[in-house]
Parts: sequence; structure tokens; C-alpha cells
Amino acid sequence: MRCSRCGKEMTIKNIQTGTDKSGNPIYHKYALCYNCRIKRDLEKSKRISVSGKKRKNRKRKISLLLTILLLLIAALASGFFFYQKSQSDKAKNKQTVVNDKRKNFITASNYNDLKLGMTLDEVLDMIGAEGSLLTRATVDSAITERYQWITKEENGTVLLTFQDNKLISISQTGMKDDDLSEIPETTLEKVKPGMSLKDVNSAFGSPGIRISETILDGVTTSVYGWGKNGNDYLYSAVFIDGNMQYLNSQHTSSTDTSQQK
Repeated sequence: MRCSRCGKEMTIKNIQTGTDKSGNPIYHKYALCYNCRIKRDLEKSKRISVSGKKRKNRKRKISLLLTILLLLIAALASGFFFYQKSQSDKAKNKQTVVNDKRKNFITASNYNDLKLGMTLDEVLDMIGAEGSLLTRATVDSAITERYQWITKEENGTVLLTFQDNKLISISQTGMKDDDLSEIPETTLEKVKPGMSLKDVNSAFGSPGIRISETILDGVTTSVYGWGKNGNDYLYSAVFIDGNMQYLNSQHTSSTDTSQQK
């Protein structure tokens, strides 16, 4: 080992630096340069060197961890941005809203002739007006479209929903009906669960107006109303696959006819 000042070879020598708890001497190796009168504690230099290496390694690990953390944050932020953009693009492609203000009229007779399962062309031929396309959506490759017509009196609307060109939902507001405000309570007692629409019409003495009708998973749910009261019906009944389930009346609270005997 050479002296850092003069460059001459240094002498290595054990020198006592102290004693331990038992009184035994403690020696450290020293490098001595008699020319420059320098002595260097090699044991201390070694500890300092090892300690410095540990500090450098610790700093390197911390720096590496911070770099990885920053990269993860950047990746997550980038992923979230592209996810939001893809969802936005899907939403734009999934649904298109068309503002069509043309007045496409439909008569009560045409409305009553509508049947679930009809194609769009069949409906258009029967009504004689194209209807206003409100929405078009694509879900799992199935195309769903909703059209609107206006009743001849311009005080109601008819909404028809088609899925893959088949009529799956019918609904309306504003269709006129007879005044049945004087229907006696005994008439309501005739309406029983399980009755067909024909039987309920017979009990009321007036044909009901179809409020809505939908087919889902092969089950058809229909709602019919009797007797107009402003924009509402005095009586409405829910049918599932043609059989009445319960009757609602504005005169009393909702009546579940399944409880009647």
C-alpha cells in the first residue's frame, strides 16, 4: 500500500488502540508512512468504506423503488385515461339520438291493431307514417330502436320499441276513453284474478285501452286502462300472458284482486 502524498510504500503495523471489558488489549492495523509522518487506521477506514457502500446501496434501492412507483402511477393514469376514452367511444357508438320533429300521426284503430312480434315494415305499412326515430342502441350485437308517433288529436304519443326489427314493446299516453266515473262497486267485485281481457271488458261494459305491452323472455306483460280522468285512467289492470293479476283504482288504494274470493 502506497502513501497518497509521497507515493512511497507504507509500513503495516499493529498498534494498540485500547482494551476490552476484560482488560485485554485491542489492536488495529495501521498503515504508516515515516516520510510524511502519516498513520492510517485501516480497520476504521474499512468500516467507513463498508458503511458508505451500505448507504449507497440503500439510496440505490430507494431510488429504484421510487422509479417503479412513479412508473406504476403513470401506467395507472394512462390506463384510466384510455379506459374512459374507450367507454366514451362505446357510448357514442352504442346510442344515437335522432331529433326528428315531424308530426307522424297514428289513429286509435291503428294503435289497437298493433301486435307484438310485428316487423318494422309491417307496422309502417299499417300506420302509414314513418314515425320519429328517438334512439338506436346496440347491445351484444342486438339492435334496439325506439320510434314515436303522435295521436291524431295531438294530445298523446305512442312509443314502439323494436329489437332486431321485431316489435317488443308498445306504450301510449293520451288515448281517449269513455267516462266510467260512475262505475258501481259491485262492478269491481266482478273482476277476478285469472280473467281474460275479454272478460274484464265485459265486466266494465267498455273495452279497455292498452296502456303498455311488453314481451320479455317469452312472457308478455300488458297494462290496460278504463275511464279517463285527465291524463290518467280511473281503473287499470295488469295482465301476464293474457291473465289478469291485479286491478288498480283511483277511487281506492291499489286493489290486489288475487286476495278476493
